[in-house]
This record gives sequence, structure tokens and C-alpha cells, in this order.
Amino acid sequence: MESPRNSIGILNSPLFIEVDQILQAQVIHNCDVRNGCVTNVLGGASKSFAIAYFFKALFGIVSLLMNKKEKKTIIGFIKILIESDTIRFALFPGIYTLIQKGVICTCRHLDHDNKSISFIAGFLAGSISLSILQENKRSNWALYLFTRSMDTIFISLQNKNYIPKNSYYYIIFMALEVLITAYSYGNESDALEGYMLKFYTRFGNEGRRELDLRECWHEMQRLKK
Repeated sequence: MESPRNSIGILNSPLFIEVDQILQAQVIHNCDVRNGCVTNVLGGASKSFAIAYFFKALFGIVSLLMNKKEKKTIIGFIKILIESDTIRFALFPGIYTLIQKGVICTCRHLDHDNKSISFIAGFLAGSISLSILQENKRSNWALYLFTRSMDTIFISLQNKNYIPKNSYYYIIFMALEVLITAYSYGNESDALEGYMLKFYTRFGNEGRRELDLRECWHEMQRLKK
């Protein structure tokens, strides 16, 4: 059996170092060794666009078929396939993938030791791709991704032992979230999104009378100020 000292000697040998540098250069300067960067970037972007387009169009067609009030015509189906909402929805992940992969591949060619590549790629891809969506739909995506990013940071801190692991953390998070939204519902309902206000109204089993009384109370509080 080879001793550890001999193994260290082999790793430090000029021949091993030369071969390792060649292999590292091949891995670093090729996002996809078989096809190359351009094929990898364009292929990934096209696939993301196609998948998003398929599901968005499918959802639109199914919704049209289930809607008894709408007439089912060829023009109606074609409109779903070419309307801007469908195209924008598909462009969102397509452009994100294109920019993220493109920036990562480019930065690796320029400076493969730069650890901020992923941050740069994510920032550019996220900001540009999100601008493709309609303004009223950006907030939903931004809030969802922001929540997931906070969760990722939290798990990362746990894995690095900066924060002790505990199964009750998410109960605390839920309690804080409900505390804030419940306060808004009871005192500043205009700060809540329409769907959230509708959800809390149904969840609290409140009718129109309760909502009107609360609105009157809010108006009285504003007048006192």
C-alpha cells in the first residue's frame, strides 16, 4: 500500500500539476464540454421558453374550454397562443436562463476564480427578466422569490452553525407573518393586496356588514388624527 508521503509527492509532481491544469482549463472554459457554451446557453434558454409557453398556453386553452360563457372558436384558441400575456410569461424564464447562463459562461472565461459570478448572473437575469412581465404580476413573483431567498440564507446560516437548528423556527415565522397581516386586516386593510383581503374575509367568515363597520371605524380614526 502506498504511504501518504508518497501520495503527497505525486500530487506535487510537475507532471501531475501540468495534467491537472489542462483538465481544469477544459472544465472551466466549457459550460458543456460536448457542445460548448453557445449551444448550452441557447439550448437552455429555448427549453425554458418552450416549457413555460406550453403550460401557459395549455392553461389558457383549458380555461377557455371550461368557461361556459365564452364561445369556442378557432380565433379564440389562436388568440391564446399569440397573445402578449402568453409570450411574456414564456419570455420570463427564457430570458432569465439566457442571461444567467451567458453571464456565468462569459465570466468563467474572463476570471474563473471570481466567486461573485453567480451573484452577478442572478442579479442581471432576475432584474431584466422580471421587467418583461406586466407590472401587476411582478410583485407576486418578486415576493415569492424574495421569500425563497430568505429561506435559503436562513438554511445556509444553519448549515454553517451560525444559527442552531430548531424545528420551531418556522412556527415563529408563521406567527410573525400572521401578526403583521392580521394587524393590517384589522387596522389598515388598504395596505393588503386585494386577494389577501378577500382571503382573510373568507377565513374570518365576515360579511359585508362587518366590513362596512370596520371601514367606518377606520374613517373615524383618521378624522380624529
